Amino acid sequence: MRTERVDVPDRVLGRRGLGGAAKGTARAVAEALFTTRDGPPPADRLDWLVDDLDDFVAQSGPRAGRVFGLCLFAISFLGPLLAFRLVPFRWLSLSTRTRALERMERSPFALALFGAKALLCIVYYEHPDAAATIGFDGTCLTGEHSHPAGNSNGHGNGPASTTGTTTGGPSAPRASSALSPPPASRGAFSEGQ
Repeated sequence: MRTERVDVPDRVLGRRGLGGAAKGTARAVAEALFTTRDGPPPADRLDWLVDDLDDFVAQSGPRAGRVFGLCLFAISFLGPLLAFRLVPFRWLSLSTRTRALERMERSPFALALFGAKALLCIVYYEHPDAAATIGFDGTCLTGEHSHPAGNSNGHGNGPASTTGTTTGGPSAPRASSALSPPPASRGAFSEGQ
């Protein structure tokens, strides 16, 4: 399924998004990051992610684009070193990229990985198929979702606290820490794998 981009009337035209190498690195990081026990995400979803990410970075402004670009550069430079390889990050095998990201996450350079992961997750989970894997069905955006009795914040529009149930219900998966990957990709970064 390919999801089309929504054109916004006040869109800033003419801004540069990601360059070719940055797109390749972003795709390689995303493939490793969002791989589950069932395998990597479909190629068309990764294509969609890179296209939407490119547009997102172009619309975010030059400062945000430079910071994201620096995060990708750090990953592309340090990732192979942490994997004991001397080739570009995107040329590494999926399993080697995954191990390199795990090592980077535990290194002093984790902040660069965290910056890239944050933006990749925001864009990746905008895709309806990816959102569905974590239990998001969109009903909270349409007003169709109702909260159980006694679980209102006093305004009738949300849970009483952030520690209550999630949109997916009490059994919805949750990340364990700020640096942990999103629930759908836990298979790639879980302990003991």
